[in-house]
Amino acid sequence: MAEIRKKCWPEFFELVFSGKKNTEIRLADFSLRAGDMLILEEWDPKKKKYVKDANVAGGVYMDYFQWKSGEAGQGATQLDGHVAQERINKGGQALVKAEGENKGNEYTVTFTRKLSGGEGDIALAAGQVVPFGIAIHADKTIHRYHHVSLGYTLGLGANADVKAMKQ
Repeated sequence: MAEIRKKCWPEFFELVFSGKKNTEIRLADFSLRAGDMLILEEWDPKKKKYVKDANVAGGVYMDYFQWKSGEAGQGATQLDGHVAQERINKGGQALVKAEGENKGNEYTVTFTRKLSGGEGDIALAAGQVVPFGIAIHADKTIHRYHHVSLGYTLGLGANADVKAMKQ
């Protein structure tokens, strides 16, 4: 049995929580099997509180890297930040570089990072497995429409979905 956690805006969360709403219809952007548990977590987009019980000092946050392709290959940028009570798009010290290229209809993006950094950077160590997801913003809209993969693991000398290697 897997636990699948999804964000739910306050006005809908309250209806579900109170029992007034007993159906939640979602875009099928994740897999469910019989016996899996879908957990809706209240998320207020106005407060921009992204992580429940967020506390960087306590280790409850998400480290993130971002690569933006720019327009027609010009103006590519990278970000190294973290997400807790709010999204911080700077200050990370673990990202060394983010590079990407488009060949036809296929992008290849490579992130190179240090094993440790500063505040908001998750420290990695040999034998460790960490969860990760990938968000692809490819719709060229002004809103935050994107495709997200969740439930993957990265292993450093450990068995995982993606195995990191020292170069």
